[in-house]
Amino acid sequence: MDGEREAVHFANQMIIDEPWPEFSPQSRHAVPVLDSEFYPEIMLVPDPLDLSQEPWWTDETMMPVYRQWDFPVLQWLRWLTETRHAYPDQGIGYERVSMAPFILDIARPMNQTALRVDLVYGWTMPDRSEAFWAQTVSGLGPPLPEKSVRYQDLAYLTEIGGPAFSVRTLVPLRGLDPVNNKKTTGMGDMQLLTKTVLLDGSQWMLTQVNDFWFNTGSPRKGLGKGHISMAPGLLASYQQSDTTCLHGQFKFQFPLGGNPDFAGELLHWGVGVSHLWYDSDAFAIIPTIEASFVTFLTGRATEYPAPLTRRVDGETISTMHFGVRTVHDTGGDWGLIELGISGGFQWGHHGWYDSMMRMEFRLIY
Repeated sequence: MDGEREAVHFANQMIIDEPWPEFSPQSRHAVPVLDSEFYPEIMLVPDPLDLSQEPWWTDETMMPVYRQWDFPVLQWLRWLTETRHAYPDQGIGYERVSMAPFILDIARPMNQTALRVDLVYGWTMPDRSEAFWAQTVSGLGPPLPEKSVRYQDLAYLTEIGGPAFSVRTLVPLRGLDPVNNKKTTGMGDMQLLTKTVLLDGSQWMLTQVNDFWFNTGSPRKGLGKGHISMAPGLLASYQQSDTTCLHGQFKFQFPLGGNPDFAGELLHWGVGVSHLWYDSDAFAIIPTIEASFVTFLTGRATEYPAPLTRRVDGETISTMHFGVRTVHDTGGDWGLIELGISGGFQWGHHGWYDSMMRMEFRLIY
């Protein structure tokens, strides 16, 4: 008995001094309390100082004690991933966590109108497989071989449809700031995307996607690719829990036209996760992490500074993006308003862009 009391007395030294919810002595059951920010798991142990009951370890003498995490980094990770609830019921964030990605295409069709701003720095070899602009020097693209491009996009995006199908358009206004070629501003290549849901289950959603780029931007100024491209593929989302959703995409892009010796095929693929961090009836915060990859199957690129071209077959570009999206329910005609920001960088040695920032304002109706 003395050994047990000593062990419990040691455990009670771990109690953190904060106000506790009232514990009814009439209750014969240990009721967990979940009010702590860093130590949410609580156990009930006997209080060795209360010897009025025999046996002294009955439910009436139970005291709350934390099951502490051993390492501060684990405490921080728990704080980072734990969903905060303003109310006990599920709020607006549970509906939007599956539609939070910035870089990957969202599997679920929806009705939205959005303004998107992209700030991209240090884009190298922009004519690689004519994915960003047309072949430089001897092609339809800018006249000089390019070292690096910085550009800004202001795009108007709209998507309309139903639960099983939607159509999305994106019209960009692009400002280019190359190192060697002339600065310019104008309309870029317009994008048209269709989604068709193949599977809509309790956890999985699979969507067939067709992505089209139309050559509405001037290739000579570097505002467009100079040809039409198409990218059919598959989008997927998996509802790992009510607060966490996994995302994936796989698209095969190929040119319809373009320089047959220079333009090439690409694979766009990636994975991501979105997690509901804060939730209430009218407001939610949803962080995201996305890994995006581009694999060049065929094509060529112009080297800098010598205007020589080389094959880029098999090169894979890797980028990481971290973002956060907020959701606000207006409760009126404007529906849901979402504000989001995401920052990304390339990792690896094949190059793409040094860094990218994306900001979005979306109206969901």
